[in-house]
Amino acid sequence: MTRSPSSRRGGQSTASRSAAPASKASATRTRRQTLAGQGVGDPDRAGDAVLALVDAEKPPVHILLGSDAVRLVAAGRRRVQDDFDAWEELSRSTDSTGGGVTVA
Repeated sequence: MTRSPSSRRGGQSTASRSAAPASKASATRTRRQTLAGQGVGDPDRAGDAVLALVDAEKPPVHILLGSDAVRLVAAGRRRVQDDFDAWEELSRSTDSTGGGVTVA
């Protein structure tokens, strides 16, 4: 079955598809400007944390600074893991039936 690009997008015109993201981006920008400087983060404490990383014998490859960052990234990782779990059988079903080399 062949599908045209417009059928994959619900038949929307190019103009209507581009207007929605622009409007959402504008609303997001406005919200961020309104909330600027009101977050829970403390720049001095973040600086101390970065200095501790510099002095660490084995610094992490990845680091999150701030409870809001921890919360947002953890929620995103849970969503990804939920997708992995829900679709694992389909993902594995694409393996060749003749075996092959497994990448470590």
